[in-house]
Amino acid sequence: MSITKSPFRNMCLRYDDTSVKICYFVCKGRQEMLKGQTPPPKYETPEEVKEKARTLVKGFMRDNDITAGKLAEKLKEAYGRSASRTNILNKLARSSFSLIEFMQIVEAYGYKIEVVPDKKPIEKKKIKINPYA
Repeated sequence: MSITKSPFRNMCLRYDDTSVKICYFVCKGRQEMLKGQTPPPKYETPEEVKEKARTLVKGFMRDNDITAGKLAEKLKEAYGRSASRTNILNKLARSSFSLIEFMQIVEAYGYKIEVVPDKKPIEKKKIKINPYA
């Protein structure tokens, strides 16, 4: 039995010949992962949805004459957020504003978010069942 330094967080491991083989494969697998071969994301937002979100935020900013710099200052003033002009522009480009961030943006300018139906709800048909038929 021997003691060897492990590549995992500077731990020392005691192992026999069988454990050496297992450790080798685990380490090799970790090296492959670190080379950038990460698994694909579980869900990718479609580009048209991202564009809708981007247009919504940009439209709000345009209609209220808000620049990214002004928005960053307003968020810092109202909520103590450490947003910068660059941060806001990057979030717009990626469409990565969270719902909470968007709520804070519209509330800071005196608006509220309201959810309204897009189209008429589907009417349910009532079916009468005659148990004596």
